[in-house]
Amino acid sequence: MLYQLELLRFQKKKVVDIVKPTVQRGAWYAHSESVLQAMLCSKLEEERRFAVKKILNIRGQGDDETQVGDNRVRYRITPDINWKATNLANLIEWKDGTTEPVLTCHLTTKQVKQFVVSPMIVPDWPSHTQSVERLVKRVTEAAGHVYSHARRDAYIRGQEVSAQLMSSNRSKQDMVGLVRFRRPSNI
Repeated sequence: MLYQLELLRFQKKKVVDIVKPTVQRGAWYAHSESVLQAMLCSKLEEERRFAVKKILNIRGQGDDETQVGDNRVRYRITPDINWKATNLANLIEWKDGTTEPVLTCHLTTKQVKQFVVSPMIVPDWPSHTQSVERLVKRVTEAAGHVYSHARRDAYIRGQEVSAQLMSSNRSKQDMVGLVRFRRPSNI
């Protein structure tokens, strides 16, 4: 977001007026949780100190050894961005609706305070958006056919077994699994 804002400063007003709504929609990534997470991982101690202070303000008073963050589901509203921001601390307005990053909610206040000394290291994990979209489609389809979580789950699992049995079938060897499949005796 900061890089986009920097690039916008060099553009003509006409271009800025055209691009501004699109950049504002992309401000989803400038949500307080994302900004605080980026600051906790920053190489700059000043940014980490700011993030820790904000998280401690969000948590309020409590025992450093036992207090953890609020891990409940929360609304995520796209924030208005400060078009003149040059650093992460000034990118958004820090209001009452500010929430702490999900990755720090399970950490104690004492553990969060340690990020002032050294940056938080976030492990890499895969993010397969297409896979998630495919599963949402499958669950929605199942909801149209059956009712209740258990029956939806069974419906989707049945589809997966069927897909495995009828996999590619590109050669005779692929058909072996289908020939070996037998109906259980209790059905």
